[in-house]
Amino acid sequence: MRLTSAMRAVLGTAATRAVLTALRAPETVLVVGGFTAMTTSLAVSDLHPRNRLITLGLGVPLSLASLAAGAALTPYPTAAKLVFLAVIYLAVQARQFGPRGLGLGIFGFMAFLLSRFTQARADQLPQFGASVLVAFGAVTTVWYCVGPVTASQALRRLRHTFDVRLHDVLRDTASMIATGHDIDTRSRSLQDRLGRLHASVLLIEDFLDERAADEDTEALLPHLSRVEVAAHRLAVLAVRAMRTPAARNDLSERTARQRLAQRIRALRHQPTVGITCAAERCAEGYEGGPATPPGRLRSRAGLFPRGRRTRRSPADSRPT
Repeated sequence: MRLTSAMRAVLGTAATRAVLTALRAPETVLVVGGFTAMTTSLAVSDLHPRNRLITLGLGVPLSLASLAAGAALTPYPTAAKLVFLAVIYLAVQARQFGPRGLGLGIFGFMAFLLSRFTQARADQLPQFGASVLVAFGAVTTVWYCVGPVTASQALRRLRHTFDVRLHDVLRDTASMIATGHDIDTRSRSLQDRLGRLHASVLLIEDFLDERAADEDTEALLPHLSRVEVAAHRLAVLAVRAMRTPAARNDLSERTARQRLAQRIRALRHQPTVGITCAAERCAEGYEGGPATPPGRLRSRAGLFPRGRRTRRSPADSRPT
């Protein structure tokens, strides 16, 4: 996903520069267009394709207004500095409105910064405005014409990411149990694997928050939450067991470790997604109640005390 985002940023910026160069635009216009394209590609963090298009549509008038305000204040340096501080404050405060607020705040900030950097004048606004429109058009074209991704494809990629990271956790856990040794590097690696697994759950939760839940997705989060908690408990128990001297010296313990490691490796080939609602209801009945959604998970203590980010409400930007 990061590679795709980076490639889109490069292609969008290159397309903008190519169009402006073909139009024989001045150097300052190329700077404004190139930076706007790069910012647009990286600032939009909505996971749902439809929400990305809405953020892009709102970013066009905001960028033009911020650019015009900066150009109008160029003859008044003191006023421009004060307004710039206000723009920075508003951009930071916009973060509490989620990914869209963050993206729009970046649009307003970067447009005003470009006007100050290039010392834009009022008579240059038509050219700068045209370069901004070209940048947004190029980025939108790249996003939706060069390898477009639908909502179902994005969710499929996120679910695949969860599977891959879960397999990494199980592989490291099985390796630790099979060898019977817990060295610091192995524990740190397993801790990092668990952190990445948790991050993938948060990404899926963010994506599902942006779209209406249906029969296929409403049971997905509780299921992934249970899987993540089970993987974390398994890793903690494995580390504790390997730190017990008796577990490393007894022959029967070594045999049991090898069998357990084989069973954990076999789990790597089991599907963790695509669970139907009926299966979820059976699982909930077996466990005695519904699972705790990822948004309510706290940092799990034990051998891995480092806190991990939990879900945040739009009004609170501080991690819990």
